[in-house]
Amino acid sequence: MVTSGHDRVRRPRGGSHGMARSAGVADRRVCRAAGPRAGSAASAPRARRRRRCRPRRRRADRGCELRRLRRRLRDAARERAARRTHRDRRRARAAPARQALVSADDVEVALEAVQVGGVTGAAGVGRVVADGEHARGLMNRRVLIGPIDPCGECDVCRHGGAAVCPHVRVRDALGARTTAAARWLVPLSDGLDLAVPAAAAVAGDVTAAYTLYARTGAAPRDPVVVVGATPISRFLIEILLAKGIAPAAVGSGGAWADWLRGKGVAVAGDRAALAAAFAERSLGTRPWRVICADPATVAAAVELAGPRAMLTVLAGRSPPPIAGDALGREVTVLGIAGPHPDLVVEAAAMCVKGEIDLAAGTTLAAGDPLRTRVCEIA
Repeated sequence: MVTSGHDRVRRPRGGSHGMARSAGVADRRVCRAAGPRAGSAASAPRARRRRRCRPRRRRADRGCELRRLRRRLRDAARERAARRTHRDRRRARAAPARQALVSADDVEVALEAVQVGGVTGAAGVGRVVADGEHARGLMNRRVLIGPIDPCGECDVCRHGGAAVCPHVRVRDALGARTTAAARWLVPLSDGLDLAVPAAAAVAGDVTAAYTLYARTGAAPRDPVVVVGATPISRFLIEILLAKGIAPAAVGSGGAWADWLRGKGVAVAGDRAALAAAFAERSLGTRPWRVICADPATVAAAVELAGPRAMLTVLAGRSPPPIAGDALGREVTVLGIAGPHPDLVVEAAAMCVKGEIDLAAGTTLAAGDPLRTRVCEIA
């Protein structure tokens, strides 16, 4: 078989290539199908055609990939630009509302219901419609709002005196919208689901009653006397019973005494009757803990406080005078100016568990002295 010097398949490599090629040329036995000699002028068009065909296919494939890559990059850039535009528009809509806030830590709340005629201030429930720069995360959430916003940073606040903070912001009345510090708001979620409008009283009268209980520090075997026939007294009785404390209350008759007897609470009109009720429970010799939930009945509470007794008084906005003879009996007097915002969560939890009957303790009508009046805001 004749081997051509231009046959790429059968041509040997290395030094033998030159020998085979020279032998074939010398014998004039070069294959005609091999075509012109490689590198000669006659083979140039054929080589040009080969270079033209193969690279074109490769360049076409690469061009498709580049076009797809550029298209993906262009689509991603457009999507990022659209997100930026949407975010900028949302911030532009919220900018006027944020400019109205007092500080970056505040939020604006659109109220749904408020507590009316509270002794310690105004409280309510509503939804957050605008948030400050440092108060994100509460937008569109339903929250409980209390009557005060203490600073939370001074020494008075650090020692539990949030209600008498020198930098406190007090809300005596609430309109359709109000500004509040996000730090003291309690979101109604994660198990804290309360019905509106009754939830408006939770951060007000209910928390005030819980603050009286917490500051008194009463134990289940302590003789506790509740003075005053108010909605706060009603919530306080339910809190004491839920904590395992069997209190006695001052009452002479009427709806208040009937409600107390329905709860199993001893009702008495003077100190002798109260002492007899405590003697039946083997608590006659222990110092009493007298809780006055009505500032108007402070005088009666002072008379009931015996030697070494503890007297807890809800002072409200106008603190009543305390008789000096209580000091001669070494009575410990503890004043409560208002509900502590840190205790709103615990008061709300007791309402959710049913330990406090929030629906029965609130009303939409006026003139009921034993129930907190709440009002819906359209």
